Amino acid sequence: MKSKDVVLIIILALILSAVTIISSALLVTFDIGFYKNEFSRNGIYENFGDRNYVDNVSTNLIGYLRGNNNLVYTYYSGREISHLKDVRNLIYGLEIFLIIILIVLMVLLILLFYKNYKYLWIVFIGGFGFLILFILLFYLLSLMNFSYIFDKFHRLFFTGNSWILDSSSTLIRLFPEEFFTHAFIRILIISLVIGLFEILIGLLIKKNNLNKKLF
Repeated sequence: MKSKDVVLIIILALILSAVTIISSALLVTFDIGFYKNEFSRNGIYENFGDRNYVDNVSTNLIGYLRGNNNLVYTYYSGREISHLKDVRNLIYGLEIFLIIILIVLMVLLILLFYKNYKYLWIVFIGGFGFLILFILLFYLLSLMNFSYIFDKFHRLFFTGNSWILDSSSTLIRLFPEEFFTHAFIRILIISLVIGLFEILIGLLIKKNNLNKKLF
């Protein structure tokens, strides 16, 4: 294998792992079923005393983050509204980034496939390898101090201090730290499942390459 092949495989594998993680994060972010399970698990429905209200707030919020509807401002304080605008902008940026790298990845993989690139299968295996490394790194960091990571994440991606909210605010009451811990773990699990399918694709491509050599 030439050095240019190694570089190409590493770049494509990194892009593949990034697509997997970002896609998993967006799936969890927009999964109303996950929200409802967490509300039941963390006693959120009991804290608010109105299940319909909690479901309506979360449904409206997910729709807002997806760009499908406006935010119902009466649910939140001014600081919360400002923070949610930042969150929506971050998600929008992630979606644009995902679309771009996904298009690049698909175009390159299709070209390599039709050119019968003999190392194509390694891209998928390598993507899973990078994915495992990222998952282990993120998981170990979360075990060390999730609150610290959560704080640094917000300071890195959000301007000002709109994300620092009062304990009585709607967002804090709806989404305690346990919600984000479970969301984080769910993202890692979904990424791992997708990664297993990527390994399967890689093995199928490798088998196909062997069949071509034999026949």
